[in-house]
Amino acid sequence: MLTTNLRLFRSLSRMASFYKLTPLKIGCEVQGVDLRTENRPEVIAQIKKDVTEHRILVFKDQGIISGDRHVEISRWFGELESTFYKHPRSPHPDVFRVSNDASEGCTGVGRTGWHIDGSFQSAPFSYSLYHMVSVPKRGATAFAPLTELIEGLSPERRAEWKRLWMMSDRRSGPLHPLIYPHPHTGKKRHINIIIIIIIIIITTITSSHQDKVNTSTWCPNLRRQSIATEGYKGRRGATLYPVCGACAKGSPIACSLSSAVGVMHLTVVVTGSSTVKSMKRNRVEQRVLIVCTYWKSVSIKACQRHFKAQFGTLKPPATSSVQYLVMCFHTGMVSGYVWDKGTKRERYATDDEFNRINQDIEDEFKKDGGKIQYVHQWSEGEFIISDNLAVGHEATPETQLPRSKVGLRVLHRTTIKGTHPPDSLRSH
Repeated sequence: MLTTNLRLFRSLSRMASFYKLTPLKIGCEVQGVDLRTENRPEVIAQIKKDVTEHRILVFKDQGIISGDRHVEISRWFGELESTFYKHPRSPHPDVFRVSNDASEGCTGVGRTGWHIDGSFQSAPFSYSLYHMVSVPKRGATAFAPLTELIEGLSPERRAEWKRLWMMSDRRSGPLHPLIYPHPHTGKKRHINIIIIIIIIIITTITSSHQDKVNTSTWCPNLRRQSIATEGYKGRRGATLYPVCGACAKGSPIACSLSSAVGVMHLTVVVTGSSTVKSMKRNRVEQRVLIVCTYWKSVSIKACQRHFKAQFGTLKPPATSSVQYLVMCFHTGMVSGYVWDKGTKRERYATDDEFNRINQDIEDEFKKDGGKIQYVHQWSEGEFIISDNLAVGHEATPETQLPRSKVGLRVLHRTTIKGTHPPDSLRSH
């Protein structure tokens, strides 16, 4: 048993040893990777996996990445597709150069409403990769998670949006469903719901490190489900920490685990339909993280006894299913909407309906003071990789302030060709 636990511990440590992830409001900040030189296949594979899971990765302190290298990194994610104007100052034909100075790059970019990139393509861009070459005093980019936005809609609005198809303002642009399943995370998944207790044998944690973990950090989601929220210390030193996936990231519990075993979060337990929404928010198939950490070696049977004594026996449903929905949209570059495409009720939206729909979309991003948004304040040298289909974005008004007022802004962007037309992913 001890050998099995140590093998698991070493495996998890290797898995997380490539770099450190620090959760942001949306996505994660990455530290410990130099994109200018990184070429290890296992690291590239982990980065791609983390982009899918977290949707945005922010790589800090990357210095100046050349145009050629920016393109090389982009090819990790697929074929580049460049549909934009080639500014004379661009370092590579496939790099879109954006600026607040027309002599340095294209201006006014990103200020045509909330959008995903490439909504005018038959398959919108799958990824966008950004590099901040010169950062002004002000000029952020706002991001918003589309799955959570859809989940937050009123039932009436969600039903309405599911009936809508958007037409790009580009001549002969395609029709896209406004809401559709994400091509990589959007398939309905029937999940076998089981209780999993992970035993991590830790023999090197100091008492001062243990003190960082306390009941004040425990998960309010579990409290709402009437599951006990006080710790249980076994006679052999075991402590059970029930934490849902949403609270684990960035919590003292997760941080102590990260320091101890080199992972930010481990494995999880599904507890039933009431946590489906939190599961979707975290983009993982399992919902509730229950980790048993040990200052002394304890058998799995002992852990199970401790768990049962504290929490009783959980009896979740046998299976559940989830579906991650996203949007194809660009409020400032849409020429119209179609209702109920492919049915007998198909018709074009009227002008009044068109204006209302666009306003409704904008309002959802701004609802509750823009609570759903993550407004990223750039630092020079940052490199962001985003799942373009999963995250809407918009440049803030400050990005257009003149160079004389806030300094020079230069942003490089590449886009990866989409592989799945939204129409092909949606059942009519």
